[in-house]
Amino acid sequence: MIDVHCHILPGLDDGPDKIEESLEMAETAVADGITHVVATPHSNDRFWFDFTHVRRLRDELQARAGNRLQIATGCDFHLSPENLARLRKQPRQFCINQHGYLLVEFNEISIPAAMDRTLHEMQLSGLRPIVTHPERNVILRTHPERLREWVRRGCFVQVTGNAITGAFGATAQQIALQWIGEGMIHFVASDAHNNRNRPLRLRNVHRRLGHNGLGYRQAWRLDNRRADDRVGNGHAERWHRHRRHGWNHDRNRYHRVYRRSRGKWRRSRSRSRGQRRGGRRVQRSGRRHRLRQWPCRQCDGAGV
Repeated sequence: MIDVHCHILPGLDDGPDKIEESLEMAETAVADGITHVVATPHSNDRFWFDFTHVRRLRDELQARAGNRLQIATGCDFHLSPENLARLRKQPRQFCINQHGYLLVEFNEISIPAAMDRTLHEMQLSGLRPIVTHPERNVILRTHPERLREWVRRGCFVQVTGNAITGAFGATAQQIALQWIGEGMIHFVASDAHNNRNRPLRLRNVHRRLGHNGLGYRQAWRLDNRRADDRVGNGHAERWHRHRRHGWNHDRNRYHRVYRRSRGKWRRSRSRSRGQRRGGRRVQRSGRRHRLRQWPCRQCDGAGV
């Protein structure tokens, strides 16, 4: 498993204070089955982001943790005027493994309409924003249409694993599961800060998603194959999820589309490449229904 958002580096923000605590978090991650993590210290009005210092701490922690856990660097980037000015000068140092994917978080007091233009300008400059923990943002919970519009324009979304298990309250849990069911979520990350109440674990989250009808392999893909490209280990763009209609490409060309039928979740198999455009009719309960098999915009209907 891959965790694209955690605060494992010591002495930089509200994460661990000493490197011994960071090593305990690394041991917890290894025991949970996590193989790669992205250390993402805050960059906001409280915590200054110094890329050179971050890399030095990462190298020290990697040397002491060994090769069982691979550590990359990124940033939990707060969208403020000061940070945006720094981002324009040196954008890659804030990105996940310096590869263009940027974790962005919003103010919980107000999100001005100008943020839509800001995200668009970031995309035009070659960055790919990942909106972090929107299920914990009161404004985005109240106005989910803004998040849907950002997703439609090509932004990615990451929810916190503890929100899915209910650690942040019933409201955050309900909205996170709802957005996952709608196909709006691309990553599940731990956002770990310590080993006490916010540990670096993801396995229980996957089990919870499987119990909620998503299926273990889809839950595993939420932060594994997708995250592979973000940390520079693969080409997860080929494994993208169709954000509008909620189906996935897979190696055996199955689209795991769960559709409601007589109170049960059924899995439908995709058709051949030449048959994907349009739809096919099936007989069900004496009525004719159309199963929509839309070609994916990003790959233009081609198989993977």
